[in-house]
Amino acid sequence: MSRASSVGSQSQSLRDSSFVRQLSVEDFALYGVQFLLFVTCVLFLSREGVW
Repeated sequence: MSRASSVGSQSQSLRDSSFVRQLSVEDFALYGVQFLLFVTCVLFLSREGVW
C-alpha cells in the first residue's frame, strides 16, 4: 500500500467514525439491519444465478 492511499484511507476512516458518532441508537440499529438485509439479498441472488 502506498503512502498516499494510506493517508486517504485514514481520512476516510475519520469521516466514517465522525458520521457514526452522530447517529442515534435507533438510526444505528436501522442501518445495521438494512445493511444485513442488503448483503443477504445480494448473496442470495448471486447464488441463484439471477444476474
